Amino acid sequence: MPATPPPFQSSGEFYAWAAQVLCRSGHLTRAEARICEHLMLGRRYIDVACITSVSEETVRWHAKRILRKLEAESTREFILVIGRSLDDEL
Repeated sequence: MPATPPPFQSSGEFYAWAAQVLCRSGHLTRAEARICEHLMLGRRYIDVACITSVSEETVRWHAKRILRKLEAESTREFILVIGRSLDDEL
């Protein structure tokens, strides 16, 4: 039986937890999960690049792989897919 998620103090804590779940479940690599966490917060690619100290092109590459792995066609759709993945995990 999967563990109940902890109470979250902020949306950032929730998104960090969600990214960890996707990483642990084998859906995403650690690097993809880190990028995914920032994208879930609605950050732009250039902002994610600055925060994570990678190039904007690297963020785009990870985002493309995340969408492909989660079988989503857009970043909006990937939020829904992540929600379903978390439901399955719980």
